[in-house]
Amino acid sequence: KLIYCAIIDDPKHQNMIKVGDTDFTPTKKLTAYDPNDLELQKAADSRIKGWSGTAAAGAKRIWCDILIRFNENTGNYEDFRDGEVHKVLQNAGFPKVEFDSSLDSGREWFEVDLETVKAATKAAKEYRDYLTASEMPVKTIYELRDEQKEAVEKTYKRFKTADDMLWHAKMRFGKTITALNLVKKEGYKRTIIITHRPVVEDSWGGDFYHVFGKEDDYIFLTKISDATGNYSDDFTDSIIDKANDERLLKLYCEDKPIVYFASIQDLRGSRIVGGKFDKNKTVFDIDWDLVIIDEAHEGTKTELGQNVITQLIKIETKKLDLSGTAYNLLDKYSDDKSVFTWDYVMEQQAKKDWLINHPGEPNPYADMPVMHINTFDLQKALKERHIDISEKAFTFHEFFRTWTGDMSKDGQPIPAGFEKGDFVHRDAVKHFFDLLCTNEESSRFPFVDISGCKQNTHTLWMVPGVKEAAAVSDMLKKHPFFSMFGIANVAGEGDHDEETHFQNALNYVRKTIENNDRSITISCGRLTTGVTVKEWSSVFMLSGSDNTDAKQYMQTIFRVQSAGKINGVQK
Repeated sequence: KLIYCAIIDDPKHQNMIKVGDTDFTPTKKLTAYDPNDLELQKAADSRIKGWSGTAAAGAKRIWCDILIRFNENTGNYEDFRDGEVHKVLQNAGFPKVEFDSSLDSGREWFEVDLETVKAATKAAKEYRDYLTASEMPVKTIYELRDEQKEAVEKTYKRFKTADDMLWHAKMRFGKTITALNLVKKEGYKRTIIITHRPVVEDSWGGDFYHVFGKEDDYIFLTKISDATGNYSDDFTDSIIDKANDERLLKLYCEDKPIVYFASIQDLRGSRIVGGKFDKNKTVFDIDWDLVIIDEAHEGTKTELGQNVITQLIKIETKKLDLSGTAYNLLDKYSDDKSVFTWDYVMEQQAKKDWLINHPGEPNPYADMPVMHINTFDLQKALKERHIDISEKAFTFHEFFRTWTGDMSKDGQPIPAGFEKGDFVHRDAVKHFFDLLCTNEESSRFPFVDISGCKQNTHTLWMVPGVKEAAAVSDMLKKHPFFSMFGIANVAGEGDHDEETHFQNALNYVRKTIENNDRSITISCGRLTTGVTVKEWSSVFMLSGSDNTDAKQYMQTIFRVQSAGKINGVQK
């Protein structure tokens, strides 16, 4: 076998490399083949020509090498497949991109540079499925802002006399980059990051290489996930689990410095903490120097969640809780020394102070937008629509209620002209959507004028539940104005065509934004914490009532404060 790298010179494949393999007939000793040997080139070119037609016109080879490695156990050389190199690239944070999985020309693409592919091939030849920081392409090492340095220093001092610390810091503080700088400053060799939101792995993996550079030997690792991209309590794969345990044990015995990312869901499925499966044995056996709990307000209060934390923390282990909404954690931290706080008011004050104290210098807070919170009295706006809202208080749960077909829930049979899943107050909801975009002189609704449409190009709409999300999605797609928007329903089951193609909610949203000038993301909880969608400029809270939990509300509204530009203008 040989491995080859090919590129296609067109906008669609910009910065992409196809990493494939093919057979060839050697005419000399396998160890005599250097990279780009003429025999290898001919075989690679023949393979590329085989899959490059009109769909891949202009494809050309940029590198090739033989795929053999020495097995110390057998004393022989053996060949291997390109999948081993793909695994290294994916573990290093370079996901596979498939343009068309039905064509050879559309598979096995990576957004990566050639030197990294060479490093990944070298790693695979050494039976490694990871790259060290020193093998990764050079990235800019971020300079911490003053408040980030303060968090590191305060925690560094705290850990001299205590074992736990809380960072109660709003979104955009930079918890990942700052926590990794703490790891580097302390020189921790064994750090584990656990979270109830596995989707944030990309953030940790990406920031890792902005902290650890060519001079560092640190390794970022994560367990190879199942087909959905996320482990759950009820999932196990004996082959994956065994390989993960062996890899961790080997690195631990070699005293390699590692940062290991794990999902709480996967960990709490382990028998050692009360789960069902024999998995993650090495994860729980390792003496971790530091346990970082990202989004620590989630998934840690249950019995299994507490068991996971208890098993991970050994006598010398330090624990760092990270949360932007730590309201359910503050009672565990009794004094100011154990908590670092950074909130929206502090951030905006720092933004103003910089202009005064550093005139003419680039403001590191410049891309942290000022937030505007607007409220609308829908009960007043809809007072003539004759909605039965129990005459107590307006609630979106009632407003967006759908027909279920269950008499005990609906209180009556589904009327003629309605179907299961339709809005009970269909005319009122339609009138509300009309209000959002009707240009009336007294209206201040978000889509009523040109400026409003420009500022609300990509928005997040929070609705009460899955059934409501499906009904909202269906009505928006049929609406004369909102049908011009790409609609991404990430609330969950109930809208099957919107789930089949994109099981990962974040990928689905990004694809919708990429393919549409304007978009609406509908959610009832997903993507409201731990992720960043820079294109979102507004969030519409179409759920809850007068007693809505502040934690969920605060988590959600800060999704729109991420750095970005709208039509070329800074948010």
